[in-house]
Amino acid sequence: MLSFVKAASRAGVMDEGTLIEITVTSSTGQTISSNIRVKQSDLEFLGALKDALED
Repeated sequence: MLSFVKAASRAGVMDEGTLIEITVTSSTGQTISSNIRVKQSDLEFLGALKDALED
């Protein structure tokens, strides 16, 4: 998932107000979905996390 977030950040796709939706589907076909609206604090957190993982 972090690879996806990195790619979205590099592509300039993710900014404040972006909607991230995640759906998990089990091997039996059962699904659960959720979404978040990205805030500035989320962008700052993800940036710090990305920097920490690159060191």
